[in-house]
Amino acid sequence: MRLSSYKIFSVFGIDVELHWSFLFFIFGVLLIDQTFFMILVIIFIFVTAHEISHSIVSLRHGVDVKKIVLLPIGGMAMMDTTDMNPWTEIKMAVAGPFFNFAMAGLFLLFSFALGIPLVEWVGEFLSDPEAFTLPLIHLFVFYAFYANLILGIFNLFVPAFPLDGGRVVRGLLAFKYPYLKATEMAKYLGYMIAGMMFFFGAFALLMGAGGGVWIMVIAMFIGLGASSEYKGLVTQTVFSQIDVKDVLIRAYPAANQEETIERAIERAVLLQRSNLIVFNDEPHVLDTDKLSKIKRENWPTTRVKEVMKPVKTFTMENELEEIHKYMLSEGIKVVPITDKGVVIGVIYYSDMQRMVEIVKKMGYIKDEKRPFRHQ
Repeated sequence: MRLSSYKIFSVFGIDVELHWSFLFFIFGVLLIDQTFFMILVIIFIFVTAHEISHSIVSLRHGVDVKKIVLLPIGGMAMMDTTDMNPWTEIKMAVAGPFFNFAMAGLFLLFSFALGIPLVEWVGEFLSDPEAFTLPLIHLFVFYAFYANLILGIFNLFVPAFPLDGGRVVRGLLAFKYPYLKATEMAKYLGYMIAGMMFFFGAFALLMGAGGGVWIMVIAMFIGLGASSEYKGLVTQTVFSQIDVKDVLIRAYPAANQEETIERAIERAVLLQRSNLIVFNDEPHVLDTDKLSKIKRENWPTTRVKEVMKPVKTFTMENELEEIHKYMLSEGIKVVPITDKGVVIGVIYYSDMQRMVEIVKKMGYIKDEKRPFRHQ
């Protein structure tokens, strides 16, 4: 389940991951023009620093940062925003662009001090990008300045959620509206701006401007990002309002490691479940990757122990969001819930998702803490 991004390093205890689309973007650009490699390195460095700036401000305000994901249009700091204060949201949002503006300012001062005509170079680049050329060290200074300037301006002054400008808009809306409602409103604003950008990019492409393709790609990422972040917040909100016992299943299929795969699967199918608990010294679950490699005709003779893997156990005191995060990251569909070391039931990933959908369709998501909890 970790196919969307890949961890490359950690900083301040935060994992920095590269989204698969960034890799695709890098390979695509290099196929077009290998001289862009330095530009990509510069963008990568400052996009990462941009997101770290967000994260530092968030951590200083007690907001848990889960990871940073680097995308072609920038990066995204994945954090717990369920109870974020509007002012914290705004300060966190502007931290990244302010870092870029500060870096652009430093390169500008550096160029003035050394007599480098950086401003003139910007004019030459904008007038004829294809003919623009400089010695390598000057090219590095120019692109470092230009990349920071564009990253700061684009992220802060385009009010399309989930860009930083859109987060500032959400923060301002959150002073008047509940946080979830403010996020929904910011999402629709992001959709509108992304739609306008997409049609502008398509028009530019028809007029022969190659940059139209990139504008369309950026627009799609903005729209997908807005949708994904809103869905994630809905999930966080619902999970903060229900307990483990609300999705606990006490009647569940189980298997012994020595029985055949066919018999175990038949039991799971009868109870309409996609996985089951295997009892060994410690609870295990079926490893679907291993199971997929076993031919169907070999199920009657292959033991469950050949296709099982360990699973972490949880208790009634664990938060559902913690359980959901574990299942999502490990690709596990069911986890056992224990009481004093004894399994008393299980939680299925599908049931958690179904609960989110039911609550969302009923329009019963509240901003108050724990409105669904049983007294």
